[in-house]
Amino acid sequence: MFRILLRICATLALVWTTSRIAASALPISPGDIGTRDGIQYWNSLQLLLSGENPYDPQAVLDLEATIGGYKNQPTMSRNPPWVAVFLSPIFWGSFSQAMWAWRLAQLILVVVIWRLVVPSHASREQKIVSGIALAAFYPLLDSFHSGQFGILLALGITLIIRQRQLSFSLMSTTALVICLSKPHLFLPLFGYLVFDKSKILITAACVCVAASLASFGLEPLLFWIESIRAPLHPELITRVVEFRSDSLCSWTRGVLSDWGFGESSWLMLVFACASLLSGYVVKKRSKDFECDAPTLVLLGLLLTPYGWMSDYTILVPLIIGPKAHLELATQRLKVIALCVTSAGGAAVFGSAAHACAWVLVPLCRLLRIA
Repeated sequence: MFRILLRICATLALVWTTSRIAASALPISPGDIGTRDGIQYWNSLQLLLSGENPYDPQAVLDLEATIGGYKNQPTMSRNPPWVAVFLSPIFWGSFSQAMWAWRLAQLILVVVIWRLVVPSHASREQKIVSGIALAAFYPLLDSFHSGQFGILLALGITLIIRQRQLSFSLMSTTALVICLSKPHLFLPLFGYLVFDKSKILITAACVCVAASLASFGLEPLLFWIESIRAPLHPELITRVVEFRSDSLCSWTRGVLSDWGFGESSWLMLVFACASLLSGYVVKKRSKDFECDAPTLVLLGLLLTPYGWMSDYTILVPLIIGPKAHLELATQRLKVIALCVTSAGGAAVFGSAAHACAWVLVPLCRLLRIA
């Protein structure tokens, strides 16, 4: 454990030093690569440190105006305040420094995921194919380009699929703390743990809440709960329940709503309940957690009440992991075809491919990747 902490501190020191040098030579402004969503994490931390409400559009607008941000459209964060606590080592400092640090951190995370997921005894072909898959997987590229933390979520899934069960350990707790950054994506996993009567989820939730209370007090948690009650999509100033993103669940909700099956707000609740219950179904038919984990990840993406294309980055540990059987030449071809097609389609067809990329989830199942 001491060695791990030492490596983390050394890596952070390298990121801080490099980002400050890079920010001085090549400053980053709002609108550059990685800032579309990355700016919201910086906003949240700065406002929380100054004692303001990070979920207040006007406060965000005033802060963004100081860095030449989006003058009429604040980039709001709907993430819980403990996300700012855990990302603070990266987003400390000026906007340009933070964005450079976030770019570097994401690249390092990709390498860490590759090292953790690909077996050390893997053949050279398997390692090369895994690297190509990472470089070509469209949701991962989208996450990096937008500055979203899909790659960080993928690290959480990586830590999960490396375990035979989620027991009390540093790795398990860290994995669930990462998943609690976007809890709506992992409702099947949470439902699975609840029906398994596991206490590790409660432990991780307590760590998150305690970190938030110790760092910023009670108010930010109350502000966050209030923001969930009447959420807005930042760019379009549209309620989240009415917005159709590039995820399968959002598309399905829109179709069902158009067909008269209920308002989006109720459909979101239906999807959330179905997602939780799917964890119970998996648990009832469970063989072992090692086999169940990939299924829970896919169910989370299929049934989440809301999601973005960058969220599909959590598929990365599955498509290059042991369950993908990349030691077989036929499986390597399938995985490469999946990743290259997703990236190539987006490059050639633009938004049309982007909007249809949710088929990656059932494709992963059909190709027996998970």
